[in-house]
Amino acid sequence: MVVHALNGNPAVACAGEVLNPSYGVYGNVARKSKWRQAVHLRAITASYAMMSWWPWQKGAVGIKVLDEQCFYNKLAPADVVEALNARQVLLMGRHSMIRAFVSLQLAFANGRWYSEKVANKDSITLDIKQLAEEVSQSRKRWAYIERDLLRFRRDAALKFGLRTMYYESLDAEPEVRLTELTRFLGVEPGAEGDMMARTGASVKQNDRPLRDLIGNYDGVCKDLAVAPGQLEKARPFYFVFDCDSMP
Repeated sequence: MVVHALNGNPAVACAGEVLNPSYGVYGNVARKSKWRQAVHLRAITASYAMMSWWPWQKGAVGIKVLDEQCFYNKLAPADVVEALNARQVLLMGRHSMIRAFVSLQLAFANGRWYSEKVANKDSITLDIKQLAEEVSQSRKRWAYIERDLLRFRRDAALKFGLRTMYYESLDAEPEVRLTELTRFLGVEPGAEGDMMARTGASVKQNDRPLRDLIGNYDGVCKDLAVAPGQLEKARPFYFVFDCDSMP
C-alpha cells in the first residue's frame, strides 16, 4: 500500500520486496554474501533512480524490505542502511498483531496475496500456540531492529532520520499520513488523489471483523480470557513501537 502510494508521487521511486526470493522481479540473492546483497540493493535503487527521462527529478528513491527477509538473508537492518547510504528509514508495522497474523495465515491458505477485484471471504481456525509464538518472535525482531538502528546511528558517521508509521493510521487518514511521509522523505507532497489512486487499485483482502475471519472466534476469546469484541486490542496482541521518540 505504501509503495504504491509513494510511487504516485512523481518525485519518488520506490521498489517492492527486493529481498523476497519468491517475488521473481528483482532476482534472488537469498543466502548470498553480505557484499553480494549490498551490490544487489545498490543496483536496484540506481535503476529506480533512472526510471524517468529526467532522473534528477527523483527527490527520493527507496526500497521495501520485510524484517523476516533481512533475518533470513542474515542481514542486520544497519547493513541495509549502510549499503544504500540511506538518509531516511521508515519502520512500518501494525498495531493489531493478531489481525496481521490472521491475514498472513489466510493468504497462505488461499494463495491470494493481492487482488484488484476479489476480497477474501474465507476464515481460518486460529491456533493459539502458533499465534503466541509468532507474536513473541515479532516482538523480538522489532526489539532487535530498534537496538541495531539506534546503535548504528550513534556509532557510525552516517546520520539518518527514523520514523514509525502504522497501517491503521495510514488506513484511517491516508492523505494526512502520506503528506507527512513525503515531507519526511524531503520531497513535496504530490496530488494526494493521484497517490491514493495507486493504492485504490487493490482490494483490501481481510477488512471484515475478526469474528468473521476466525472460525473459532468464541473459543479463542474464552481460552484467552478476553471479552468478545476486545480480541483485536487485547494487550498481548496490541503493538506499540515508536522510533520517533528515540534519541
